[in-house]
Amino acid sequence: MKEKYIENARGRVYYWISDQWIKDRTTIFFFHGLTQNHTLFDSEMRYFEGKYNLIVWDAPMYGKSRPYKNFTFTNNSKDVLQIMKGNSVKEIIAVGQSMGGSDIQSFMTSHPDKIKGFILLGSIPHDNSYYTFFEKLWFRSVEKMYGIYPLDETKKYVAQNAVLTKTALKKMNDMMSLYEDKEEFGKTLQVKYHAFLDDRITVKYPCPGLLMYGQYDTVGKVMEYSRIWAEKAGLPIEIIPNAGHCANLDKPDYVNKLMEKFIEEEILKNK
Repeated sequence: MKEKYIENARGRVYYWISDQWIKDRTTIFFFHGLTQNHTLFDSEMRYFEGKYNLIVWDAPMYGKSRPYKNFTFTNNSKDVLQIMKGNSVKEIIAVGQSMGGSDIQSFMTSHPDKIKGFILLGSIPHDNSYYTFFEKLWFRSVEKMYGIYPLDETKKYVAQNAVLTKTALKKMNDMMSLYEDKEEFGKTLQVKYHAFLDDRITVKYPCPGLLMYGQYDTVGKVMEYSRIWAEKAGLPIEIIPNAGHCANLDKPDYVNKLMEKFIEEEILKNK
């Protein structure tokens, strides 16, 4: 993968593209979740390299894309467009894990002509109408709640709560090791959750989409909301056996084959 970056008034955002980049080939853009970085999708990079053009980023405020100011989901989408334009990409297939799914939902609602399909893994609806008053209050209080505990304990809890296997836990710990400042860690979570609530959009689904979640996902109400969301939006759903919140880390081969099947049979079937 080739490292690149965009730069604007908000900061510098790093991303990586396929070594085997072919003009006009279908492009998959990968969006990681909170406290993570582009390495969440290392397995996907290996699996799909040579089949599609691949883009994976360190999302604004995460990994190498720090510092970053004035985060909103509107600005986030502008960064995605800037990356696409810089690589002559007209539309993407979007794959998102956890809060990366919100990146995608916001983007495809404001730019429906730029996306041809999406796959969301362990994500929740980016639509305030799904959530109760108390759930919204929780979203706005994340920084304070995590701030009660030492940073090392918080990182350990987040990592262990996200995965089931030893290999996946090592990957989570490696990603979490980038955060050494407790205040920065808390602010990064809080800014994105506040932006999540402030976006206030009704999500539109302009293309085929698939929801997935791990059989043993214990993060928030991901499982409950995935089922409600799938029924309400008419989206297909897959449950990944013996996997946690980051199911693509616990069961990479299983998840990648499901992704490939959906891309080939649903997203690209009328290409």
